[in-house]
Amino acid sequence: MSIYIIDSSVFIIGIHINKIINTKKDTVLITIPEVFDELKNYRSKIWFDLARDRGMKIESSLSDLINTVKEKAKNTGDVFKLSKTDLSLLAKALEYVDKDVIIVTDDYAVQNMASYLKIKVKPIIQKKIKKKLQWKRQCIGCGRYYTDKEVCPFCGCNT
Repeated sequence: MSIYIIDSSVFIIGIHINKIINTKKDTVLITIPEVFDELKNYRSKIWFDLARDRGMKIESSLSDLINTVKEKAKNTGDVFKLSKTDLSLLAKALEYVDKDVIIVTDDYAVQNMASYLKIKVKPIIQKKIKKKLQWKRQCIGCGRYYTDKEVCPFCGCNT
């Protein structure tokens, strides 16, 4: 059984879920409530409703797994690229990591973090990332690099 965690980009792009996932196989579709909150127009909400009518489940993420993802994102520098929804989506996938879980997204930051979490990704219309990135922020004052700091602890300038 494959578990697909669905990102908001699926609904924003407006592609029917059956075009990217073979739902005739033994599959489970899951998203999180925050994904619906990101949908701003009527069209994307219609795509969301169609997926829900096809059996997509809406489940909240566990807060301890959100914290786990956030801590790992600090190590890669992705913490500055990922929204709260992205962190929650990754946490939901992490909940099913012992099963065949796949995140469906075109978001490169989500794909990058998923690769560090050893979670498979299925892009929608963009190409899949080719390599893992580790983001570093450079202090504008002293030039030091950090993965998880917005303010340099050495000189106090922004990174």
